Amino acid sequence: MNTKNKIDIQKQLSEFYSILDFKPLSANAISIYLVLLQIASKTDWLYEFKVTNTILMSKVKGLNISALQRARNELINNQYIFYKKGTNQNVASTYTINKLYNDEIIQFEQANEQTDEQASEQANEQADEHIITKLNLLFNYIYKGGSGEKIGLTENDRNNLILIYSRLEMYVKDSNIYELMPKERVLDEKIMFWAIKEIYLSPHKIYLNLLTRDKFILKYYKTKKYITEKENYKIKEIIDYFMVCLHDEMENRRKT
Repeated sequence: MNTKNKIDIQKQLSEFYSILDFKPLSANAISIYLVLLQIASKTDWLYEFKVTNTILMSKVKGLNISALQRARNELINNQYIFYKKGTNQNVASTYTINKLYNDEIIQFEQANEQTDEQASEQANEQADEHIITKLNLLFNYIYKGGSGEKIGLTENDRNNLILIYSRLEMYVKDSNIYELMPKERVLDEKIMFWAIKEIYLSPHKIYLNLLTRDKFILKYYKTKKYITEKENYKIKEIIDYFMVCLHDEMENRRKT
């Protein structure tokens, strides 16, 4: 019997993107992984599920069989997935998603007798500081001519991104306006800037031409509302879930 491998997709994506910070994957490997996660969720997280190469290639624009094999090998070698090849070309291959987080909470006794609540708050603060640093790097890259090397951008990308931000009415010529905004509003802007940058660097870049401001903003605030209803949420959870929602939207556009 095929057992269940129930995965909390928010925790899984949080760990996945955290690992990418120090152990990068190709854009194709990331796209294939997100597709496999989506398919696994639709099976209600069966431990093993079958997918054909044809389906995977149809989900990522411009992906051929050799590129698929390279991307899949990246995921296998980095232990993101387990893979069993089909017995012949007419039989779908079998996949298993490797859970990246621990279900059990391991508690350690600390010399200062720090409470679990304090430890959780400290962990959230550290995670938020890390992602806020990245958001600020992108903001400085766009508005102050800062380096984009640490966030995967070159000098040539700046004008391209500014054109996209401008089309979506997100870019302002005088960045001093942000000093007049509430801090939460500025953070929202920076998160949306980051999401556009992530799509720009992905194989879904072409769909930025179809993205409208109204739908993009609406999807962001729906995502934010959903995540912030939880206790002790992290900023990274908002970003990760927002990216999943955008990925689903772009997949739907591709099919129409």
